[in-house]
Order: sequence, then C-alpha cells, then structure tokens
Amino acid sequence: MASTIIKYRGPLRELTQVDEEVLSVNAVRDVMKHIKSRYGPEAHNKAKSMLIVIDGESMLLRKGFATKLKAGETIQFLPICGGG
Repeated sequence: MASTIIKYRGPLRELTQVDEEVLSVNAVRDVMKHIKSRYGPEAHNKAKSMLIVIDGESMLLRKGFATKLKAGETIQFLPICGGG
C-alpha cells in the first residue's frame, strides 16, 4: 500500500473538519471507502461530486476510481466552479 496525502477543500473540508491526512491505500476507490466509513455518506456523496486530482491531474484522465496510487502522491478534492 502507498502512503498518499489526501487534501480536502471547500465543502468537503467543512464536512470532515480535516484539512489533510495521510492514508495507506492502493487506489482512489480506497480513499472513497475511507471517506464513507470515517465521515459518513454525506461526505462520501460530496467527495464524488468534486474534482478529484492526483498530483494536479484529474483522475478522469487516468482510470477514474480504479486509478492505482504510488507512494507520495497527493490527492485533492476540489470544488467544481462554473461560470459564463
């Protein structure tokens, strides 16, 4: 398992009351399971609706929730902003 830094931003930080934590996980899906079990379904649903980036790159450009994680990578949960 890789030690990964997880950073919570915006409304997810408000729900978890945590800025960041370090987890030993294999994939993004493991981070999501952690959020659900530790912080509850509301935090889990909010996390799913946010932009999830791994070292600055959207997980959607990799393998989504199945993306494998390497030691030292940083995952950030960022609010999605829109405008026009």
